[in-house]
Amino acid sequence: MGETFHYSEKDALYHVSFTFDGGLAKELGKPFFDCMADAVKFCAEKDGRTLLAYVILNDKVDLVFSFEAMESAFRISPDFTGYLQTHLKPLVQSLPKAPKASRFHSDIKPLDIYEVPKLIEWMHREPVILELCPNKASYVYSSAKNYVGEQGKIEVAVLTS
Repeated sequence: MGETFHYSEKDALYHVSFTFDGGLAKELGKPFFDCMADAVKFCAEKDGRTLLAYVILNDKVDLVFSFEAMESAFRISPDFTGYLQTHLKPLVQSLPKAPKASRFHSDIKPLDIYEVPKLIEWMHREPVILELCPNKASYVYSSAKNYVGEQGKIEVAVLTS
C-alpha cells in the first residue's frame, strides 16, 4: 500500500482528465487498460508528482495529482500521450483492421481541497454506475482498493484530512 498524503496550504491539487474515443478499449480489451495503467504509473513516477486517485474507463482516464511545481503539471499531458504513442501504437497495429486514430483531449483543473474527497468518491463510484463492476473496490482500474486499505493496481498516496 502507498503512503498517506496530508494536505497543506503549499500543495496544489489538480484534476487531470484524458478523454478519447472508447472504440480502442472495446477492440483491445485488457491490453488497452493495462497500457493505460502503465501510462498512469509512468506519469506518477516523475519527480514532483504525487498521484492521489485514478480511474481508467473505456473513454477516459481521470486522475487527481499534487504537483510540487507547475512545470510538472504542464508536462503531464505530453508525458501521457508520448507513452501511449510508444506503447499503445503497436497494440493498435496488431489489430486485423486498424481503427481510425483516436484523438486524446486533456484537461487540467486546479481543485479546492474541499472538492477533492467528493471528486475521488465520484471517480470510484463511476465504474459501478456504468455497471462495469458490482462495487467500487472490485474495479481493477481504479484507486478505490487503495482507499479501503487494499493494494491497488497502481500505488497512490491516500488523501487524509
